[in-house]
Amino acid sequence: IDSATRALDLAAAATADEALQRINARPFEFACVDVQLGADDGLALCRIIKAGGRSAPRVVLVSHLAGGPERVQ
Repeated sequence: IDSATRALDLAAAATADEALQRINARPFEFACVDVQLGADDGLALCRIIKAGGRSAPRVVLVSHLAGGPERVQ
């Protein structure tokens, strides 16, 4: 977010690999990740992002899942 103009700079990714390429290319403050990221696993992506250390963005995890084992991971 540019504090002077309050503008957002957004980027989208359809796969976990694409998301990691974008995150590694430049810093992001936040990442909104779906649990079921196409054929990829959004939870695994979150673990990889977290392992990135201090430069890793804050992650917001979203899901359409109502219950089951995914809910408690």
